Amino acid sequence: MVIKEIVIDRPQVTYELAGTASNVDAIKKNVDAYAKQFSSGGAKKSGEGPKLIINNLYIKGGQVGVSAAFLKSKSLSTPLPDVHLKDIGKKEKGADPAVVAQKVIDSITQGATSAVGALGLDKMMSDAAKAAGEAAKALQQGAGDAAKAAKESAEGVGKTLEKGAGDAGQQLKKLFGK
Repeated sequence: MVIKEIVIDRPQVTYELAGTASNVDAIKKNVDAYAKQFSSGGAKKSGEGPKLIINNLYIKGGQVGVSAAFLKSKSLSTPLPDVHLKDIGKKEKGADPAVVAQKVIDSITQGATSAVGALGLDKMMSDAAKAAGEAAKALQQGAGDAAKAAKESAEGVGKTLEKGAGDAGQQLKKLFGK
C-alpha cells in the first residue's frame, strides 16, 4: 500500500518528567519492544499483514506541555519541532505498521526531548533542589534557635520563681519576728 502524504497537524504532547525518566521515554521503549517482534520474527512473522510505503509524513504545529513535580503545578509549554519523514518503507518495499509507528514515535520523542531540553529544566530542577535544601537548613536553624530561646526562657522563669520564693521567705520571717 502506497500512501502519498500523511499530515499530523497540531499534536499535543504531554511530557511528564519524573526524576531522570519521562513518560515519552516509556512510550518509546514500549513501541520499540512491540516493533521488535516484527523485525526479529517474534510473535508475528515479517511478511504478515499490510506493508506500507509512505512518501511523506509531516508532523507540524505541535506543542509540548511539560509537567514535573518540582514545577509545583505550574505548566510549561514549548513548540514541538516540525518533522518531515520521507520514503518510509520504500527501500524495504514496504514496512510493517509497527515499524512505521516506531519511526513516528522516534521522531516525536526526539523533537519533544530537544524542545524540553531547550527550556533548561535541569537548571530549574537544580535551583528547586537548592532552594529546598536552603529552606530545610533554615527550618533546622530556626528549630535550634527556638529550642535555645525556650531553654533561656525556662531558666529565667526558674530564677524569678527562686527569687520570689526567697522574698516570700524573708517576709514570713519578718512577720513571725525571726
